[in-house]
Amino acid sequence: MLLLNPNVSFCVVGRTKLLPEKFSTIYESAIIFGKASLVKGEEKRDALLELIKKYSPDFIESGIEYINRAIDNTNVVKIEILHLTGKARKT
Repeated sequence: MLLLNPNVSFCVVGRTKLLPEKFSTIYESAIIFGKASLVKGEEKRDALLELIKKYSPDFIESGIEYINRAIDNTNVVKIEILHLTGKARKT
């Protein structure tokens, strides 16, 4: 579908807390709007390695082996950010 329409949005919600007595929540969020594209070659390998470094830093060597086995069956999507919005309710 990215080839037909690369326009995407991506939402991240940070810390939240229910406020049942106010029928609401404390929250923070950001939404990006942009153009998505598939990452190829060394950029793809580098992106996967950065994920291993972040989430499995004690397993770099086995992570590299995993990347080598799975890279052809894995997609990495890059989003070029065109617009960013954010909002929060703190109290």
